[in-house]
Amino acid sequence: MSSPLGVFGHGVSNLLGWVYTLAWGVSFYPQLTLNYKRKSVRGLSLDFLALNVFGEQFQGSPFLSSHLSAKAEVTLTKLIVWLLGFLCYSASTIGLLLSSVVRKEYGDRHNGGVPNVRFNDLIFAVHALVLSTLTWLQSFYYKRDVTQRVSPLTRTVLTLLSMSIICLLFWTLDSESLSSRHHDYFQWIDLITALSTIKVWISFAKYLPQALLNWRRKSTVGWSIQNILLDFTGGVLSLAQMVLDAGLDNDWGSMTSNPGKLLSRPQWFPHSSGIAILSIAFDVVFLIQHYVLYPQTLPYVRVDSSSETDSLIA
Repeated sequence: MSSPLGVFGHGVSNLLGWVYTLAWGVSFYPQLTLNYKRKSVRGLSLDFLALNVFGEQFQGSPFLSSHLSAKAEVTLTKLIVWLLGFLCYSASTIGLLLSSVVRKEYGDRHNGGVPNVRFNDLIFAVHALVLSTLTWLQSFYYKRDVTQRVSPLTRTVLTLLSMSIICLLFWTLDSESLSSRHHDYFQWIDLITALSTIKVWISFAKYLPQALLNWRRKSTVGWSIQNILLDFTGGVLSLAQMVLDAGLDNDWGSMTSNPGKLLSRPQWFPHSSGIAILSIAFDVVFLIQHYVLYPQTLPYVRVDSSSETDSLIA
């Protein structure tokens, strides 16, 4: 039977989980609302949007992915990305939370431990996918600069990642189909870890274009600081929950078993902790840009549809 202290600790952990889920969930709304009010996505990196949608698809569901991609009538490459998206972080979250096979393989490698993934992670995943997609779709309908587009480098990266996911999936299926298996075969838990790691690096890469865009423009107009404040709050609380859970379960290895959560929102850091650390680091960069380097002196101005297009991107 758990001690009173342990019961209290797990209660605090659950509370932290739902609060950071709420903070991260709400963080998607300020940018969406700002774009709507300005009728413009100027100042917002389209590379960030594309990578963010791809990254959040790692957390989404196949139904939502295929439905929204078809509705948006995206290109074949984007469609492939959509259909493969749910195999990544969503597969890692769903697998670690609900799959008995994945949980058994995890326990075999972690002395009988259980994956450090909770139901609120799954709720956040689906919600994040929907909001990221809506923000991405805004870039098709609202005013933007003629030079504002997804870069060839980002398109190439997303295509290569999609191909890599296909290869990993077939490798896993081939390994699982063999009658005589060895412990070093590529198992489902390996696929889950790989997909979660991809999510980590996507989370790292997606922030770079926006930070560079702010630097080139010497401005953060068009980029919602409320999004960053909420994201920073969620990152700190997520990291706190990760440390608390590891201490309560006496399983510090869990902090490196799920990379998606330690370094980003980011296989050398834990899953949740990965997400938290990378989010916090970039949030600090954006806060410095907004409040120190490029403080705003003018209010946001709604861009009229008849206005001339002026480039803000170098």
